Amino acid sequence: MKGAPPTRHGQISDMQVIINCVDQQVVDLTTGLGPEQSTLVPVLGAGATPVGEKRLSWHQIRDIFQAIDEAWRAGAPWSVFPHARRKGRFAVDLISDQYGVTKREAETSITKWQQHGYLVTEAGKFHGKASGLRVVKYLEPDR
Repeated sequence: MKGAPPTRHGQISDMQVIINCVDQQVVDLTTGLGPEQSTLVPVLGAGATPVGEKRLSWHQIRDIFQAIDEAWRAGAPWSVFPHARRKGRFAVDLISDQYGVTKREAETSITKWQQHGYLVTEAGKFHGKASGLRVVKYLEPDR
């Protein structure tokens, strides 16, 4: 039939999918498939860590503590209270978004840092009197 659209089988036989995790790989999905079958094959590249398993590195922790300290000194401290989302100061969201960890990992880290005396929630002594996180001491790796 002249001018007819390509058949589904023709589309599938020509199909290749590029899956991008850490590096790009071309995967031929058509080997052994019938005329109306297709599949997707997820590929994790070497060194790729699923977001649910990602933990903060020491470098990231140091950056977070510096950001918390700078925000405190600037009078717009990060907060552990969800209502701070409106002003972009909710620490859980900031850590999760900037460092690629889950919100649960961010919240757990903040809680541990507070329990061990590295961070405190305190009322500010600046205009607006915003309360938020203040760095008491920096967390350092064991040497």
